Amino acid sequence: TGEDTKDPGEGLERLLRRAERASSASGGYGSFDQWREVLSSARATLRRKPEDAVALRCAARALLSIDGDAREIREYARQAMEYGNEDAGFTLGYELHAYLGKIAEGERNFPTAEKHFSAALSSKAGDETAMLGLARVLSQRREGRTQARKLYEQVVSSHPSSAEGYLRLAEFAMEADDAPEAYRLAAQAAKVAPRDVAAQLCLGRASLKLGRADEASRAFEQAAVLQPTALDVPSMIALASLYRKTGREQEAIKFYKRVLDLRPGDYECTLSLAQLHAERGPGGASQAVHYFRTALQCRPTTVDSRSIYLQMAAVQCAISAWKDAQQTLEGAVHELPEDAEMWQKLLSICEQLKDPKGQH
Repeated sequence: TGEDTKDPGEGLERLLRRAERASSASGGYGSFDQWREVLSSARATLRRKPEDAVALRCAARALLSIDGDAREIREYARQAMEYGNEDAGFTLGYELHAYLGKIAEGERNFPTAEKHFSAALSSKAGDETAMLGLARVLSQRREGRTQARKLYEQVVSSHPSSAEGYLRLAEFAMEADDAPEAYRLAAQAAKVAPRDVAAQLCLGRASLKLGRADEASRAFEQAAVLQPTALDVPSMIALASLYRKTGREQEAIKFYKRVLDLRPGDYECTLSLAQLHAERGPGGASQAVHYFRTALQCRPTTVDSRSIYLQMAAVQCAISAWKDAQQTLEGAVHELPEDAEMWQKLLSICEQLKDPKGQH
């Protein structure tokens, strides 16, 4: 129109607002054709005025809304910021700043991400996405953590369904060694987003801190179901303990073995595997003896060593492996020469070996 010819920027702004209204009305990106019209008009303006900040911003915004090339979006936005006069009120707008902030955060360019999230929040005060993004990048530097925590508190206050807000506050509480508060916040995060792996893991760790082993294990189990590779060593140990306690021996064995893969020589896991295999009877005897011997190599206390020797000999006796049991107990009395019970068991096995039927 003649008006657009006199002021192309004003015409572009009108097209942009119309496309944005369509986006809001449809709950999505609005009319593809309307955004294409914005892009076409912006590019036509840039052919005449390549440094037109409004046209550059409109091109970037239109490309963002039609899922255009990310490099083009960033380049148009970069030039718009270069040629636009911020002192005169020029801004990229909420959508572009939030988008660029997320990209910069993913690239670990936290200063740039902070700048964009701050601008997004200025364009749209109280916005959950902008507040969360700004809080995340602020928490990357020590001096920004107090401000980050305040932002997370604002988020959960104004957006009570924000699982991320509760989760981050729970993590702050864990760092401050405030287990009750961490548990409260993590439980709320898991309630809001029960399929959030990080929320379940945080709830499990806070529960462990409070001695709520069963609750911790249930949270870890849920996290493992959602993402099998998500668990760390303490989580896997807690989960294996729960499985053992509830009679799910094979699942317990699987997780104890996963711990040993990550932490070879872990005494508690090795001993637990030995005992689990021993409980399987003759079918688990070989593995039980293997893990009992490995546990002894971990240099346990004298009391623990004594218990391991007795358990290992009992497994060997159960399958009539008398010679093996004799060797086990001979090693035991060598370490514990004053242990009368150990000598008595050794003599009993020696008597068994005198009987041809008992030799094996």
